[in-house]
Amino acid sequence: MSDMNSESPRSRFDLRATIDYIMGAVIGLLGLFFLLRGQFPNLPVNKHLGELDSTDWMFGGLCLIYATWRVIRGRRKSQEA
Repeated sequence: MSDMNSESPRSRFDLRATIDYIMGAVIGLLGLFFLLRGQFPNLPVNKHLGELDSTDWMFGGLCLIYATWRVIRGRRKSQEA
């Protein structure tokens, strides 16, 4: 019988590091969107989000900080294994 949890610890670290990289990229792009959406006033989503204000800047900045942390965490995990 084969064991269901036969993954090596190395592959588990690689998977977690990859997930951190992907999530960092997605959240970083979201942060860039909120920081730069004022540069593209013709986007249809801007009609639903309203005018650009300080909340957009704050949310975009926090997204970039969190994305940077996710990428750094993924890099550390890939170096540990």
